[in-house]
Amino acid sequence: MHGNTVCLLMHMVDAPELIKPNETSIANFSGAWNDPFEKDKARSASFFDCKAFGKQAEIIGEYGAKGRQILVEGKIKQERWEKDGQKRSKHVIYVDSIQLVGKRHDESDDNAKPESSGW
Repeated sequence: MHGNTVCLLMHMVDAPELIKPNETSIANFSGAWNDPFEKDKARSASFFDCKAFGKQAEIIGEYGAKGRQILVEGKIKQERWEKDGQKRSKHVIYVDSIQLVGKRHDESDDNAKPESSGW
């Protein structure tokens, strides 16, 4: 691992937003991680915005769903923009790899999709 690499096991907050502004697909999604040692579960959640590109974006766009557990590895980058004359920024995980863990809410054991693909 180099520099600012992060690896998180989290649940998707919503279905991913898949866009294709040019030849490369982009998936924007958010994940939540709960601290298992925090007694107050309502206050233990941390939320992370993520971006996946190319084939990974297409796969997470197809198989990702609200509540789906995923393992994300990527680099933290700060995005900056200006809105209404105010400078704004946020940290986003730029995904290097994703592994889907478990199955989607609408999958039964009979039609489960592969969970890992070395992408």
